[in-house]
Amino acid sequence: MNYEEALLKQIDIYIDEILPAYHMTTVEGMKMAKKLRLFKKIDFLKYAGEFETHKENALKLESMELRIPEELVELRLLEKDFRKCLLSFVILCDANILFYELNEKKQYKNKDFTIKEYSEAVNDMQEALRDAVLESQILEKSYKEYLEEHAPQGEPAEADDAEKDEAEEIEE
Repeated sequence: MNYEEALLKQIDIYIDEILPAYHMTTVEGMKMAKKLRLFKKIDFLKYAGEFETHKENALKLESMELRIPEELVELRLLEKDFRKCLLSFVILCDANILFYELNEKKQYKNKDFTIKEYSEAVNDMQEALRDAVLESQILEKSYKEYLEEHAPQGEPAEADDAEKDEAEEIEE
């Protein structure tokens, strides 16, 4: 596998596998965090564990150093954007882990943390989310541009799902 194939495969794994799994965990976890449970406790550590798994999966991709030659400038720039995106995702996962660990303590009225710590955890999670979304947008843009510029001769770059759906609607 060459440098380009390896990097594009890593990005695809991140976009197609890690991000959707993260999204599902977030939606389910936040739904549970908003509920007030008086008698039945929620296993918030389950969500913290799932975020830990998402983080580990991203770190596995980050650790796959490709050593792209300097003359492949555009590919190196894409890799740089990808690494920055992974880093912001790892920080986001860490913020989520802390948030759900504090929720676990909160429901048992554990006095090991203060409301200030909880508020800071929420703010940190929101800030990490903003950063991760920004880095994801940058990666998405550079990834799309790279694919458009380096599509094989005679073949257009692969359309994203929205473009495919739009094309199918037109055909019908």
